[in-house]
Amino acid sequence: MALTPYFGTYGRFVAREKAQASTLMGADTLVGDELVLRVETREGKTHVFVDNRFGGSVGELDAETAGVVQLNRAKDWTVRVLLASVYRAPGDDASFWGEVVVLAYGPAQAAAFDMFSAEIARLLGEGVRPEVNLSGSSVDQIVESGGTWLPKGRHAKPNEREGVLIKDQLSLNDKMVEQARKRNPGCMVAGWAFIGLLVVLALYLLKVLLGL
Repeated sequence: MALTPYFGTYGRFVAREKAQASTLMGADTLVGDELVLRVETREGKTHVFVDNRFGGSVGELDAETAGVVQLNRAKDWTVRVLLASVYRAPGDDASFWGEVVVLAYGPAQAAAFDMFSAEIARLLGEGVRPEVNLSGSSVDQIVESGGTWLPKGRHAKPNEREGVLIKDQLSLNDKMVEQARKRNPGCMVAGWAFIGLLVVLALYLLKVLLGL
């Protein structure tokens, strides 16, 4: 067992409201993003909700995942929840659910695990599902590398019968939006150039097809 305080797992959340589904589908909620935890007590029962970085609600953690989060927060550990995937549930109710990666660690080696969390977020954005339930020796490697060591193991995807995959990686558009938010001039110029090209192409097709 690792001497360094660390815990990692995959968990789930459910989006039961249309507004949550809309937020999940939008560009404000990207795979790899760190979600914000929000704990509420309703009718004597504790609920753990997750919001995107702009404050939009995306759903509620299931009981098992919520329990893990609360347990580690009670230890005064840092708890990070990263969006891993989004699915549309089967059936006609159009509800959505998704996976998150939960990473928790104590303050002693926080700098290394902060870096590790950022690297896991990056991999999720690339469509990679790193295994985060790690052995003691792997946890030691994270600390020794300053957080740059990454697991080679991969976490299995959910069963296809559980729903239709909506997103599990960053699209080209997602990356362009993110770079624009960071005020990357090159990406912003490229983005506008791409949009301009689409407009020109559409006008050309109209001219050819309609003889304008």
